[in-house]
Amino acid sequence: MDTVGPVAGLARRAAVVAGILALAVCVQTASGATVDLRRSRVVAHTSPRYVSFAVDLDQVTGGMFWSQAPNAVGNAPVAPYDFSRPRLRQLARALGPAYLRISGTAANKTYYDLSATPPATPPGSYQRILTKAEWDAVNAFARALQLQVVLGVNAGPGPRDAAGNWLPDNARQLLSYTVSRGYPLAGVEFGNEPNLFVLSGMPRGYTSADYVRDLDMFRSLRDSVAPHARLVGPGSFYDNTGSEIPYGTTALGPLASQVMPAAPGAFDVVAFHEYPATSTRCPGVGQPVPADPLAPAYLDGVIQTYSSLQRLGKANDPARPIWDTEAGSASCGGQQGYSNRFEATFWYLNALGALAQRGLQVMVRQTLSGSDYGLIDDATLVPNPDYWGALLWHRLMGTAILRPAVHQAPARLKIYAACSRTGPGTALLALNLDRRRSASLTVAGGGSRLQAYRVSARALLARQVLLNGRALRLGSGGRVPTLRPRPVAGRSITVAPASYAFLVDRGGGPAACLHG
Repeated sequence: MDTVGPVAGLARRAAVVAGILALAVCVQTASGATVDLRRSRVVAHTSPRYVSFAVDLDQVTGGMFWSQAPNAVGNAPVAPYDFSRPRLRQLARALGPAYLRISGTAANKTYYDLSATPPATPPGSYQRILTKAEWDAVNAFARALQLQVVLGVNAGPGPRDAAGNWLPDNARQLLSYTVSRGYPLAGVEFGNEPNLFVLSGMPRGYTSADYVRDLDMFRSLRDSVAPHARLVGPGSFYDNTGSEIPYGTTALGPLASQVMPAAPGAFDVVAFHEYPATSTRCPGVGQPVPADPLAPAYLDGVIQTYSSLQRLGKANDPARPIWDTEAGSASCGGQQGYSNRFEATFWYLNALGALAQRGLQVMVRQTLSGSDYGLIDDATLVPNPDYWGALLWHRLMGTAILRPAVHQAPARLKIYAACSRTGPGTALLALNLDRRRSASLTVAGGGSRLQAYRVSARALLARQVLLNGRALRLGSGGRVPTLRPRPVAGRSITVAPASYAFLVDRGGGPAACLHG
């Protein structure tokens, strides 16, 4: 466990990065890689809503969310989330269709009050109140933007009897109201991160058998009130080694590896959460962002988590899709000075590419806006660098995912591919993780037209992103700019050090990409 404090830890990492970047004065070109599009094959399919996002229930209700004060530790009060902001809607609409997840740790603490005059303080052991006006605002936003909602329902200490049994009455009120209004509820989760239930106030003695018993009660409620909503879960939190015991050596709640064998077929969607690092807002737990967050082994840690869920799914829910319903470059609000910078986008895009290739259906980004891991800066409504990566993936990469036939790629060049989203052809994503060397990429087996979207920044820790050398900025009123490619002369491109590029070949690729 790294015991360096937030300021010293960031200073140390900044010094390491500065030293590495100093070497970039003399940039070298790595040996070239080749992708043969015609030998690439479709290996998986994602949902059209693959790139999705969340708004935390603490944000929705105006609770305590991750502080953005300099060198912050812990939470700070936030105002109730304003879903009506026109610029926010424009930015979110550009990522649609998508799922909007409303959950987080606050899901296990929230009381639902749909009355005209909700109380000022929550009853019993509840800590938050979700009002009718707040829930209506969530769904008005979703309806306007053609989003589908996934809701985390309270499985915490509040809705329980003296014996600890879960009580469905409060959840029934919310789900019945939701169905009566025809709101776009696509999925429900029973609680947030059961393997960390102790952090939500549940006793350590709450076992996987208890969870399965309560899950059965919740599933009966879902079947009777909202049968169209898929049951998504268990939603365990995993660290970058693929462990669902991320803090210390003792489980803090029921594990997916215990729940799924005990309740085979219970979930319509098998879900997990993954953050590769823990922000210094939560000192003493998890692992900090490493000195080299572009290291391939670090970026690929999420594959271990997915593989764990894939094995569990095949053994217990073999026909169920797998979703990552909460993800970001660092938990606890994201790491200040990293998660809202260009450098963090490499983790996000690598996760999108690596998991899509292995069969992931949906990836929900925590958050749409809020704290440092938001796709959008909530105070200014200026897109963070990850927003542009999400937008390019969403617009260019189709749902048919390829395993690209790659030859001689250097270790720090990651290449992913899909059928083009906008018509016949193939789309590629190349991530150059090397800070010193450019990477050359030749696209073979393609058509006659190759277009490039080269994305870079003037520094890895910059917030301004450049597309083909020009700064990406919103237009008047927050209008999302047109993302224009540049034609490639010939069949080869150079990807600059610590940058990425999307390539679209309109006339090339496997037959599946040419004939739909």
